[in-house]
Amino acid sequence: MLQIHKASAGSGKTYTLAYNYIKLLLGYKDENGVYRLARDGKRHRSILAITFTNKATEEMKRRIVHQLALLAGKGEGRSDYEERMCTEFGCSPDSLRKSASAALQSLLGDYGNFNISTIDSFFQTVLRTFAREANLTGNYDVDLDDENAIIVGVDSMLSSINRATAEEMSGNRRIRLLEVWLKQFMRKLMRDGKGFLLFNRRTRIIEDLHKFVRSALSETYKIHAREIDAYLDDSNLIHGFMKRLDKVTREYPALLRSYASERDALLEAAGVYGSMTHHLKNRIKKWASGVPDASGKTVASYIDNHYSGYKKNAYPGAGSDSLVSATVNECVRMCRDIECLSLIRDQIYFMGLLGEVQRYINENQNDNNAILLRDTNDILRRIISEEEAPFIYERMGVRLRHFLIDEFQDTSRLQWLNIESLLRESLSTDNDNLIIGDEKQSIYRFRNSDVDLIARDVPREFARQSELHGNIPEENTNWRSSSEVVRFNNTVFRFLSSAKGVDDIYANVVQRVAKKQLRGYVKAVRYDDNEEVLDVMAGEIKRQLASGFSQGDITVLVRTSSEGAAVVADLLRRKSEDREMADIQVMSEDALLIGNSQSVQLIASVMHDLAARLSRERDICADVRRTPEDIYSRFRYFMSRDEDKGCAISEAFGSEEVPDGFLREVAGLTGSGLPSIVERIIHRYISHERLASDNVFICAFQDIILGFNEKPGADLRSFLKWWDTKGARSESLALPADVEAIKVMTVHKSKGLEFPCVHVPFVDWPWSNTRFGELVWFDTCDDSGAPYRIFADNFEPDEIPPFLPLLIRKELTGMPFEAQSRAVIDKQCLDVMNCAYVAFTRAVNELFIGYKCKAKDDGRYGESSVGSLLATAFNTVGYAYCSSEPCISDLLMVLDDKIDDNGTFTAGTPVKYERERTAGVTKAMPAYYSYDNEKVWEMSRIEDFDEMAYPRRKGIIYHDIMSDIRTPEDVEVAVRRRVMRGFIPEEESKSYVDVITGALADSRVYAWFNGYRRLLTERTFVAAGDDDTRHYRPDRIVWTAYGHIDIVDYKFGEEESSRYLRQVGRYVHYVSGMFPGVDVRGYLWYPLQGTIIEV
Repeated sequence: MLQIHKASAGSGKTYTLAYNYIKLLLGYKDENGVYRLARDGKRHRSILAITFTNKATEEMKRRIVHQLALLAGKGEGRSDYEERMCTEFGCSPDSLRKSASAALQSLLGDYGNFNISTIDSFFQTVLRTFAREANLTGNYDVDLDDENAIIVGVDSMLSSINRATAEEMSGNRRIRLLEVWLKQFMRKLMRDGKGFLLFNRRTRIIEDLHKFVRSALSETYKIHAREIDAYLDDSNLIHGFMKRLDKVTREYPALLRSYASERDALLEAAGVYGSMTHHLKNRIKKWASGVPDASGKTVASYIDNHYSGYKKNAYPGAGSDSLVSATVNECVRMCRDIECLSLIRDQIYFMGLLGEVQRYINENQNDNNAILLRDTNDILRRIISEEEAPFIYERMGVRLRHFLIDEFQDTSRLQWLNIESLLRESLSTDNDNLIIGDEKQSIYRFRNSDVDLIARDVPREFARQSELHGNIPEENTNWRSSSEVVRFNNTVFRFLSSAKGVDDIYANVVQRVAKKQLRGYVKAVRYDDNEEVLDVMAGEIKRQLASGFSQGDITVLVRTSSEGAAVVADLLRRKSEDREMADIQVMSEDALLIGNSQSVQLIASVMHDLAARLSRERDICADVRRTPEDIYSRFRYFMSRDEDKGCAISEAFGSEEVPDGFLREVAGLTGSGLPSIVERIIHRYISHERLASDNVFICAFQDIILGFNEKPGADLRSFLKWWDTKGARSESLALPADVEAIKVMTVHKSKGLEFPCVHVPFVDWPWSNTRFGELVWFDTCDDSGAPYRIFADNFEPDEIPPFLPLLIRKELTGMPFEAQSRAVIDKQCLDVMNCAYVAFTRAVNELFIGYKCKAKDDGRYGESSVGSLLATAFNTVGYAYCSSEPCISDLLMVLDDKIDDNGTFTAGTPVKYERERTAGVTKAMPAYYSYDNEKVWEMSRIEDFDEMAYPRRKGIIYHDIMSDIRTPEDVEVAVRRRVMRGFIPEEESKSYVDVITGALADSRVYAWFNGYRRLLTERTFVAAGDDDTRHYRPDRIVWTAYGHIDIVDYKFGEEESSRYLRQVGRYVHYVSGMFPGVDVRGYLWYPLQGTIIEV
C-alpha cells in the first residue's frame, strides 16, 4: 500500500517519516495485512528513505537512531513511539525493546547500508551501475555546478564566431546562422534600451545570456530533449523555418488589409455602419488600412455581447449582425496570428542560441568525461524506462522493498519518472511505501518541482493502491504554533485560495490546534512606504525583547535579497541611533556570504592582479607601466584593507606596495595549483587578527578553491571568471540556528524552520511576474498531436519545431499558446500564495505582517497583489463566513472585527515570554593556520630537532621566524605559526615576539623591513663557476627605496665573522653581476647582539 500523507505546516512530518521507517524496520505484514514484530535482521537494507537536502538526511538518520535507542531502553527517557508501536505490533513493551535493540545493533554494525540519502545521491548510485549503458566510462566525473558548464558553453560559442575566418563566415551555415541569432539578440537589447556590446565579457549582457540559458534548460526541455536536439542539430530545418517565418510575417498584414477592405465594402453596401458605434466602425476601418490591432475593450465587449457594438436601440437584426460578427472574428484571428508570428520571429534566436550553447556544453562534458548533475535524471530515464526493476536491483546488488519519499512537493517530473517504476515494483509485491509532502509549501518551481504530482497525478494514478491522509482537520493537527497563529492562517489562506481559484490545492489548509494553552499574537499593519512599516516593525521588536524574547527568537522574512538588505540597513541604523536597540546583533544571509569577507576580497584582488599580468604573457616581474586592469585590481586590494575610496584610488595609482611584491615572488609559482597560490597569498598578506576573525570564511574559501581545482581545466582565470559571475554572490556559510542575533533571511531559506517571533514586513507581492517575463517552452501541437492551425497553414510539417521557447510578459490571449501560458501564470500565482503560506506558518508565538495595498474609488482593494487581497480579507471575513461550515467554525477566526480605521489588524495579546535559559558553552576558533609550502623540504629535517642543544635549537627557530617577516607587522603572525607547529611553547611566544620586535626597532635596519620596492627571502640562485655551478641562498635581498640592493645574512649564534663575511661577499659579487650599475651592499647582522657588519 502507498501511504500519501499531505503534511501541512507544523503537522509533524519528520515524526511521521521516522515512525514509518522504524515500523518497517522492526515489523512485517502477516497474511492478514497486520504488522507483527520481525525476527530477521538487516531489514534496513531493503528500505530507502529519500530526502532533498544533505541536512535533512543527517537529521533523519539522527532521529531514527535516537528513537531506536529509546525504544531499546538505551537512552534517557521514553520514546514517543512506544505506546503506538506496541498497539500496532500487538506486542509487549519488553518484546519491542528486544527487537529495537537487535535492529539498532544491526543498523550501527552495517551503517554503510543505512539507506537514507538525497534523491540525487541515490540516482548517482544507480547511474554508476549503468555507466556503460549511458555511454560513460566508469570513472566519469559529476559536475555539481551547472553554472560553470553554462559559462564555458557561452564562452565557447562567442569564441567560435570571434575566431571564425572570412571563409568560415561566408561558407559555414552554422556560423552564419549564429551570426544572425546574435544580431537579433543585440537588436532586442537595443530596443529594450540596454547595452548591446555582446563581446565585452565584463558587461551584464553576458550574465543575462547565462541566465537565459539556465532558464531555457528547464525540465520541459530535458523531458523533450531528444525531439528538440534532433531539430536543432539539422541547421536546414531551423533555417527553413526562419526564412518562411520572416516571409509570412511580412505578408500577413497585406492579407489582413485585403480581407478587411473587402468586408468594409460589404458593410458599407449593407448600410450596417449607421447602426454601429463609432468605436467598432473605426476599428474595422483600421483593419482595412492594414493596422493589425485587436486590443482594447471595443472588440472584447462586442465578442462578449454583440449589442455593445451598436447604438442604443439600433440593433440591425441577426442577418446584418452575422456579417459584422464574421468580419470581427476573422480580423481578430488574423491580428492574433500576426501578433503570434511576430512574437516567434522576434524570439526565434532563443532557440538558435540555446542549440549552439548546448552543443558546446556537450562537447566540453564529453572531452572531460563528465556529466552535469542536472542531466542525471534525463540519462536515468532512458535507462530505467528500458529495464525491469528486478534487473536494476540485480545490477545494483541490493533489493529495495520499501520507499519513503520526503518533501514530495519538491520532486520534479523527471525524478518521479525515474522512481515510479521502482515504486510500482514494490507495490506489486504488496510492500508498504510512503510519500509525504505538502503542495501548499511547493515554492521551488524554479528548480523544476512539480506540484501537480502530489496534488493530482500520483493520487489519481495510484488510486487503487493508496491511502490518502491529512486532507481533513481530524488528520491535520498543527503542533507548532499558537492558537491565534493557526486560526489566523486557517482563515486567511482559506479565503485567499478561494479568491485565486486554488482552493483545490488548499483544501486541507484548515488545521486543528495542538497547543491550545499556548498564547499567541498576530499583528498586520497597512503601509504606503517601506520606512513606515520598518518603523512599526522596530517598535514590535523592542517590545518583544522587553517581553522576554531573546534576539535569537526573532526572525525577519523577506522575498528578495534586496528587501533583506533594506531590513539589515534599517536595523543597523537604529542600533547606532536608538539606545533601546544599541545591543542588537543582526545576522543575515549577506553577512554570511563568503565573498563579503574582507580577507577573501583581499585574496581575490591579488589573484586578479596576478591573472591580469599572466594574461598579457609578459614577465610579471618587469617594471612596466601599469594597465587599467592593474590599477583596478590594486584598487580592490586597498579597498579590502578598510581604506576609503579616495585613499584606495590614490594608493592604486601611486603605491609600490603589494600586490606587486607578491607577484614578483610568484614568478616561479605560475605552474602551481590554485590551492598553493591561495595559500601563499594567505601566508603573506592576511594579518594574524584577520586569520583569527575571518578564520571560518578563509577556510570556506579554500574549500571552494579545492573543490573547483578538481574540475577539468581548472586554472586561475577560469576560477576568477566563475567567482566574479556567481561564486562571490552565491557561496555562503550556513545560517546558524542558535545564534543570539536577529536573523534576516528569505522565505525560501526559512522552509522547514520555525521561530518564536516572525516578521514579514514587505507583503507587496504581485500574483504573477509577467512584468519580468518567464521563458517557457511551448508545444507547437494541440492535444491530438496535430500542429496548431497557424503552423499547419503556413509551414511545411518538417519545418515546424516541436517546441518553441518564448519569453512571456502577458497571457497570450487568442494565440495557440493561450492555454499553456494561462497554466504558467496560474502556477506563478500559486508560487506567490505558497510563499506567503510558508512565511506566515513559520511563527510559533507571534506573527507581524506589513501589507501594502491601495483602495479603489469604490473602496475595494482588488486582487492585484497579496497585500490587496489581505486587505479585502481583513475587511470582509466576518461571523457569517466563519460559521458557514459548522464543522470547522471553531478553527477559523473572525477578521473584520479586529481591524481599525488605519488598516491595523490585531488578534490575541502580546506574549510575555518566559522560559528557562541555559548558558551555552562557546569556544573561540583558533586562527587560520597557514603554511607556505615553498619550504616543504625543510619540514623534514634529517637531524632530530628535539635532540639539538638548546641554544642551537633556539637559533634555528629565530632564523626560521625571520624568513617569514616581510614587515614588522608580521612578527606576531610568524611566531604564532611556530607555536601552532609545536616549535615554540605557548608560554615562550611572548619572549620571541619581544626580542625580534626590539631587533627590528633598530633604525639601521628600518629600510630592510619598511618601504622597500622588492624583497626576496631565502631565495636560491645558481652561479656558474669555471668548473662547476654553485647554489647560494641569502637570507634577505632587499631593493630599498633609496635605490640600493642590500643583501643581509642574520646570525643568532656566536660571532664568527671571517667565514660569514666571505660568504656574504660572494653573494654581493654574484648579485652585482646580475644587476650591473646598481649599488649592491652586503651585511652580516646579529639581531640578538645588535651588531651589524658591512662587507
